[in-house]
Amino acid sequence: IDRVWVNVSTFNALLNVPDAKSAFHTGERWGPLDAQRFDLVAFNAPFVPLPHGETTTVYRDGGPDGLDVLGPLLDGLAGHLSDDGSAVTHAEGFGDESQPFIAARLAAMARKDGLAIDLLLLYRFRLTPFLREASRIRDLPESAYRRLAAEVGAKRYHRFVIRFRRGRPGLRPIDAVRYPPAEPPDPIRPPPGVLAAAGVRLPALRRDRPPATEGNRCLR
Repeated sequence: IDRVWVNVSTFNALLNVPDAKSAFHTGERWGPLDAQRFDLVAFNAPFVPLPHGETTTVYRDGGPDGLDVLGPLLDGLAGHLSDDGSAVTHAEGFGDESQPFIAARLAAMARKDGLAIDLLLLYRFRLTPFLREASRIRDLPESAYRRLAAEVGAKRYHRFVIRFRRGRPGLRPIDAVRYPPAEPPDPIRPPPGVLAAAGVRLPALRRDRPPATEGNRCLR
């Protein structure tokens, strides 16, 4: 936990949306928020599955299954959504031929917490070229990445968006996959129009209506 980044976020909020009612906290995951609930939660936790002991990309290290940080955030999410609240996150990870391994966890979460969860599948990579390129970009030994993929029984590598909301409990996979070129695309930016094509409308943040107001409680 780095206090410097909290100060930077506070400065950015004052500089760009000075009239917004914003608060910044330092703490472990949901801890500083107590029982607060929000209309919109957007988060980008470290989610990249990496072999143990690799420290070159700590800021994105999600552990061998990608869930070291993301998992506890998912576990506490339902307790911080308002009655009409929703949440959205982007992630990636190993999986089988059709979907990421996290799908099983999301299905169990939907049943336990009473959430409707959309799993929007954006990219599905063949393992060999992906691991080769990802190892180069992330400065990791390709052999270590290959061992990890074999240990978890991976067949493909997936990138996806997850949306959570109150509603009929269940997991809805939405396959909007575009098979990528040889080099992995920007992991944060979905293909143009893919959300609309899949029939998914994610909550929009508008500059003319700051997200943190009395009637619209948002967590980012």
